Amino acid sequence: MKTLNLDNYCVQEMSAVEMREAEGGNPYRTVIKFLEYLGVVALAEAFVEGFTEGAKEGYNDQQKKK
Repeated sequence: MKTLNLDNYCVQEMSAVEMREAEGGNPYRTVIKFLEYLGVVALAEAFVEGFTEGAKEGYNDQQKKK
């Protein structure tokens, strides 16, 4: 049986990382990128930021009452 030498056809081996990148990468990263495209991530970040500010104000108000 003959062995096929892929070097003659300019074919190179790929590492697992290179294969994932060539196939589109991590599916979770793809979902996050899609949500960023829709603006959902920015909306969620703004919500969390506003909630955090509100929580800080509430905590500070409680500390002033003591």
